Amino acid sequence: MQANYLADQLSAISTTLEDASLQAYGGLPVSSVAVLMLLNKSVAPSLGSIADQIRLSHSATVRVIDRLEKMQLVKRVKRQGRMVKVALTFEGKRRANELSQARTQTAEALLKNLDANQRDILSEFFSKMLKGLEQSASTRFCSSKFKADAST
Repeated sequence: MQANYLADQLSAISTTLEDASLQAYGGLPVSSVAVLMLLNKSVAPSLGSIADQIRLSHSATVRVIDRLEKMQLVKRVKRQGRMVKVALTFEGKRRANELSQARTQTAEALLKNLDANQRDILSEFFSKMLKGLEQSASTRFCSSKFKADAST
């Protein structure tokens, strides 16, 4: 199989997931969704940690948090010196769960034509492909915790 064809297939799957996700975002920018998804997996990370994990500058992250705070989806919960920690509100948690569920449903729809054995094989291949990638960046939209560098 040609590498370009395989890369195109992977790109088509990625695009399908992203298109379905964008529809579920309901007008929220991708950076806002990334923050919600991250906070749904983390207990009150600092602004700096959020910026590192979603790959935005500190000032851009502050602007995203400001917008989400105005929407009552996040709140600043603690300040330690200059370090500000952020958490989801009840409504933010609900919204993050909806976003996660929409992404998962789309991925599951793509997997429906595979039997259990084929899914296991695909999972092994994905583990190899993800090996060595930075966890926080590559898994920021994932709802479950897994090791991208798991041994296979």
